[in-house]
Parts: sequence; structure tokens; C-alpha cells
Amino acid sequence: MGRLFIQMRDGQPYEHPITENNMRLAFPNLDLDNLPDTFAEFERVAPPELGPYEKNLQVSYELVDGKYKDVFTKENLTDAEKTAKQNQVKAEWADNNGYASWTFNEDTCAFEPPTPVPDDDKIYYWEEESLSWLLVE
Repeated sequence: MGRLFIQMRDGQPYEHPITENNMRLAFPNLDLDNLPDTFAEFERVAPPELGPYEKNLQVSYELVDGKYKDVFTKENLTDAEKTAKQNQVKAEWADNNGYASWTFNEDTCAFEPPTPVPDDDKIYYWEEESLSWLLVE
């Protein structure tokens, strides 16, 4: 993708990052290695994944270690929201005839099998009768 840049207004990032190719097209006379105060280099940062009890992932552009970057914030669910989510997952499991042998893990807000699925790049399915993973032939 090349380098990214962001426009600056009153010393603050303005709008969204611009690719190097677009900068060259829009500002052909601008020396991208000697930017005026109205532009700054920008570094894209991959967003974090939200955990099971997090919400409202938001991004802002902030100066970090001398370069403007994506900075992400998120909120934790309240205790009431956490309980409601757990109850919803449990109800959906029951409504969809989830396996009786699987247990609910409060940390992940998900049901887990008594034994983990084998980790060997093959495809397995859970058989409740034998309480085991069977290889898909």
C-alpha cells in the first residue's frame, strides 16, 4: 500500500488517512519527505478483537512515538449486560439442542466440549453418544 499521510488542522489530525498514491495525485508538487505542518505521516494499526464482554470499539488518530497512528478504545460490558449475554448464549444453546456434555465457560461466554477438538488440520465432528470427536471421512 505504501506510506500513509493524514491532513492536519490546528495541530490535530483531520479527516482520514490518505494513501501515498492519492497524495501524489492530489498534491503533485508536495515533497512527501519534507511535509508541511498541514500533513503528517500516518501508520495504520490493526484493530484488536473484542473479547466476549467488550463493546463499542472506537478508533481515534493520535501521536504515538512521533507518528500519528490508530488508537483503539473499547468498553467493558456492565455486570447486567454480561449476565444478559451469558443468559442469551445459554438460551440459544438450549433452543438449538446443544450437546448435554458440553459445559459453559464464563470466561469465554461459550460452550466447550469435554475434550478439545484434535489439532491436526483434519475435520472432526462431535458425537455425543461416545463423547468423542470423530474424523469426517
